[in-house]
Amino acid sequence: MKEPAAGDEVTLDPPPVHVPPGARLALAFVTDEQALGRVRSCLQNRGWQVVQASTPRMGRAYVQTYRLELVVLEDSEQGREVLAEVHRLSGRERREMNCVLVGDRTASFDTLTAFVLGINSYVRQDDPQGLEAGLDQAQEFFDQHRQMWLAAADT
Repeated sequence: MKEPAAGDEVTLDPPPVHVPPGARLALAFVTDEQALGRVRSCLQNRGWQVVQASTPRMGRAYVQTYRLELVVLEDSEQGREVLAEVHRLSGRERREMNCVLVGDRTASFDTLTAFVLGINSYVRQDDPQGLEAGLDQAQEFFDQHRQMWLAAADT
């Protein structure tokens, strides 16, 4: 568990999460129950330990409290409240976190939208390849980007 930085406002203590050594922790904030089930199932089937936030306030608390490697948020006003907390993280913490927005604003993997929103990937909820395939591809892109970043940092 990471400690909040001085001056950070802790909005709520999230329920404790036991994270075994080596486990990858993901946060899901998606209010549509069917989409949330698909996201949770997809991530758990790929070895992620998933915590769900039922409110933006809880989502912000998870971002403040835990070292999350993946954050999947719905593209809504509430999801953007949680995203604002992600944007408050230090550059180093943010670089280690894959932030994916799920919605219907644009096509999946629209790089301009991702840049403008400050996220790693945008996945269209009704993507023709399927939401699960979109989440897999978003993680693959992030892993490739992270490997390039680590290689550049070593030089």
